[in-house]
Amino acid sequence: MKVENFKRELQDLFEKKGAKPVLSRLKDGLDRNSKIYYQFLFISNDYNTFNDEIHLGTVSHETANVYRSKIYKAILHLIESLGQADLNENYVPSYQEITNPILVLTSNKNRFNYLKEIFQRMNLVELTVQTFEDVGDTQRYDVIILDNQHMPECRNPSDLDAAYKPQIEKMDELIQTTNKMFIYWGEQLFWVRQHRARVHAANSIFALYARIMEMLNYLNAIKI
Repeated sequence: MKVENFKRELQDLFEKKGAKPVLSRLKDGLDRNSKIYYQFLFISNDYNTFNDEIHLGTVSHETANVYRSKIYKAILHLIESLGQADLNENYVPSYQEITNPILVLTSNKNRFNYLKEIFQRMNLVELTVQTFEDVGDTQRYDVIILDNQHMPECRNPSDLDAAYKPQIEKMDELIQTTNKMFIYWGEQLFWVRQHRARVHAANSIFALYARIMEMLNYLNAIKI
């Protein structure tokens, strides 16, 4: 592959889908004996450390934006610095995208960037993040993820804090007005049990990934 074509591919990929797929392409496409590969290792290490901190919730939104900007600038500079001798002659991309359309609903707009970072790292490229209030037509989506990490555990309807009843009503409306499958991301909630046929539960990022893959594998298996 000519280096100019590779650089253009990476730039287009970065613009459309962000850092994760670009770093995956670079990992496959760079000659591991080249000097620039070591620059890539530093950047990818920073990216992984940044994402770990995002997942753990140990950085503020403001700090996350600063680190994100720093890493993105480093990636773009590395792409611009590539020469033909830096490329792996036997380059075969291993990055695999998951193209099922997925809708993520949250009550907090401040979580948009956080949610996009997490799901991008899972290679989910057809992802839309909206608030419960702004949700529109859901027909095009295969799966809807309900981000309710702010809600406390509640196993019995009678124990539900009145402040969370509007959220339950919104989720009930989604169940009644769509035929979609849902993943509830949060603590144990009686509502999940009431809708077990269409709602799976996840209480951690690891469980969330497992539920997404299980549901998509099932849906892809039964589709024609």
